[in-house]
Amino acid sequence: MEVRLSIKSKKEGQQEEITLSGPKQFVLGRGPSSAALLDGPGISREHVSVSVDESDIFVADVSVNGTWINGDRLTQHEKRRVAPGDVVEIPGYEFVFQVDHASPNVGNANGAGVVQAKPNEVPSVSVPSHGPILSFINSFTFLDRLIIGLALISIVLVVIYVLSY
Repeated sequence: MEVRLSIKSKKEGQQEEITLSGPKQFVLGRGPSSAALLDGPGISREHVSVSVDESDIFVADVSVNGTWINGDRLTQHEKRRVAPGDVVEIPGYEFVFQVDHASPNVGNANGAGVVQAKPNEVPSVSVPSHGPILSFINSFTFLDRLIIGLALISIVLVVIYVLSY
């Protein structure tokens, strides 16, 4: 069984499609373990948890910024079934899931925008595409960046103080 996931950026209008054939459970967000790396304000490292059984897809909001299915907000950690064609929204993105019970060759009419995962491997697709360093830096929250910056400034000040004697 394969799960096709269409990801649309609300800000840029860019749309990506990925196909996941191996995992039964994966996470979407801005963290490195995400099946699709998403960037933007309001996106948690682990924003939406997705689990797949034989015929159904379930999503759970694991963020503090919210997840909506067809405009209805999920409560935090609420697990809800997603029907074919349902639109799952998080800040800045929309997702549409489709389940293919057969495993046809992956590709669309023009062969573009589809990534196939090997069994037991989750593909990493960046939306929008950034280098690995920017993706890593963007995985930190503003507070994380502020604390790291203050720590670096403190280290520089201590080094300057020690070297001045």
